[in-house]
Amino acid sequence: MFRAKIIDSFDSLLQIKKDWDNLFSQCGINYPFLTFEWISTWWKYFGKSNKLFVLVVIEHNEIVAIAPFMFTKRIMRGVPLKSITFLSNYHSNRIEMILLRKEYDIINFILNYLLNASPCMDLIELGFIPEGCNTEKTLDKVLLSHRLRYLKFIDFASPYLNMNDQWDNYLNNRSKKLRHKLNSLNNKFKEQDNYEFLRFSDCYEDECVKKIFQVSEKTWKHTENSAIVSKKETLDFYTSIAEIASKRGWLDILILTIQEVPVAFDYKLNYNSTNYCLKIGYDLDYKSYSPGQFLMARSIRNAFEDGCQEFDFVGEKARFKMEWASSLRNHYKYLIFSNRFLG
Repeated sequence: MFRAKIIDSFDSLLQIKKDWDNLFSQCGINYPFLTFEWISTWWKYFGKSNKLFVLVVIEHNEIVAIAPFMFTKRIMRGVPLKSITFLSNYHSNRIEMILLRKEYDIINFILNYLLNASPCMDLIELGFIPEGCNTEKTLDKVLLSHRLRYLKFIDFASPYLNMNDQWDNYLNNRSKKLRHKLNSLNNKFKEQDNYEFLRFSDCYEDECVKKIFQVSEKTWKHTENSAIVSKKETLDFYTSIAEIASKRGWLDILILTIQEVPVAFDYKLNYNSTNYCLKIGYDLDYKSYSPGQFLMARSIRNAFEDGCQEFDFVGEKARFKMEWASSLRNHYKYLIFSNRFLG
């Protein structure tokens, strides 16, 4: 027999850290975006306009699942909808329910709870679910047993690279165009003899983050108001994540400088032998140097030499990512409509 406990405040969320960590360590989820540190930091900076609704499932006094939800509002086809979503956005790009066992029974219980305990809810919107995870494999089966209208579709495909080879062999298998470009860049930078790669992995330094923000202010993303420094909550979030990652041994930031001026950065986490490329950017004033591409080559080479098993580009595919990636990982979105009028 399952029962539910609702976490609806930040203080009550902090109180279940030990239980969250214990469950997470047993569930085989191998990415950092569902660790307690990531989720609590995400909520602190991005969740304020929503209502926390983390659903903890208990069986025989043991926590067997955590569903990290929140109440929010959506506009769909011009119609305002009250909805339940995951604690996630494009800064995380990957999330699911944390399930210990009995996946079908637990997800069925969670869905029934949401439908019965939230009579004013119009929509359950579950996005960023990675292909092949327990939530994705089980949710389809559960939904088939309910008479609900729902849609499932690929939200985005995320590029990644399996690192089961040596750097030289991998590079030789890249396109001729890319290899020619890298050779040209190597020669160009050697002629300058004034560049340096700065790597921050052992400890957090304010100077490191300042350099990232300095570059971020001059990227094309800043012109579109989507850079790290474009919004205070985003700047504070990535500063906090860097501090946390440093303490946990996850931090792996690479910065390219020319004449001691930072011109490109790759903000990554190294978690469970996988490099997660969270943010990358370059100064538009140095566009002729192709600093982003030059930095990416060094970043991936470092990952090979460190013995990483995967390089995950995180987020949607883009042309520059596909030059390096070997595979795509689908991420699904479910839109589950209630039987209410608006649903």
